[in-house]
Amino acid sequence: MKIIKKSDGFTLIELLIGMTMMIILLGIAFQVLNTSIKAYQTNMAIANNKLIIRSAINIITDELRYASAVTNPVFVANVPTASPLSTINYTLNNHQCSITLDSKTKTITIVSDASTYQIASGTVMSLGFARSGTHVNEVIVSITVNDNSFTGSPSTSLDTIVITSNLQ
Repeated sequence: MKIIKKSDGFTLIELLIGMTMMIILLGIAFQVLNTSIKAYQTNMAIANNKLIIRSAINIITDELRYASAVTNPVFVANVPTASPLSTINYTLNNHQCSITLDSKTKTITIVSDASTYQIASGTVMSLGFARSGTHVNEVIVSITVNDNSFTGSPSTSLDTIVITSNLQ
């Protein structure tokens, strides 16, 4: 009996090799895509953190720039270990004002004149105030935020020096 070889279609070996190559290519594509998504998430989280931190620093420095009689100019509050409310008190235009970090809500609350407002809600990891070396009219403000947009989201920190015009 004569065996006739078919000329159309694929053999089982050819199909298995093709499927193996396809799986390898899909695995490589998945790894590249996964890496790109992680990089995108990280970059977006950092950009969001920078937006939040710049806004918070701008508001805090505007408050402290004309402050006088800062009663407790040195404290650092980290969210997991801080007392529920860490506060810096100061006088602005003859009104008692305060900047408070609530460690439970991760929010900075500013009470200025007759208004109260919250900034950086749910993102503040630490907030610190310190006197700047020999200059009594300088206050160093340090803030760290994390938007927690995904697991392992990076934190961003910023330190700035506020030169107060009325602080003695």
